Amino acid sequence: MPLRDKVLQEIVSTEETYLKKLHILDKFFVKPCLEKGLLPEDIHIAIFGELAALQHMNEELYNALVSESENVGAAFLHLAPFLKVYSSYAKNYQKSINLLLEWERRSDKLRSWITGTESRPEVQAKLPSLLITPVQRVPRYRLLLGELLKHTPNDHPHFSSIAKAVEEVGEVAEHINRSISKAENLQRMLMIQRAFKRGHPSIIAPGRHLLKEGILHK
Repeated sequence: MPLRDKVLQEIVSTEETYLKKLHILDKFFVKPCLEKGLLPEDIHIAIFGELAALQHMNEELYNALVSESENVGAAFLHLAPFLKVYSSYAKNYQKSINLLLEWERRSDKLRSWITGTESRPEVQAKLPSLLITPVQRVPRYRLLLGELLKHTPNDHPHFSSIAKAVEEVGEVAEHINRSISKAENLQRMLMIQRAFKRGHPSIIAPGRHLLKEGILHK
């Protein structure tokens, strides 16, 4: 299979995988958490509020990728203005995780429910790992589109639309990239925090980040 076709295939297949993760978030965490009243409504919105818009947007993108066939650039350009929702999500990610951790400490019921849901056969993923996937997705788009452009001849009918898509997606990705290292660092701190019994001691605090981890010899 030519390299260009492989990249096109990867764009569609990874989008399908990403959508499945968003669906898992919605079906097993977002909706049940609201229905069970495990979080106050305003806190629920602060943590999960932007996910519905992201899911709807990416369903549109996936349908466009499938219907546009090889004209991937056109599919991305159609939704490029809405990718700014990702910037907002990335910006609020740290606040959302802090809120989630705070309410896990407050509520044994919430903490137990999240742990149980994470271990379900249909889920098999940690909630923070699912929540960080949108932060990572747009930079991935930029890499895939850049690779597609590299394997598209200048005289190809879709070259200009792909080049424009690389430019527009790249602008959003630049903003998000600045948030990723902080988000991944926070995710690792959260994993360590959740390993402590009943959330004590608390290592999460504004401005604090993980410098190093390893085995401590006493």
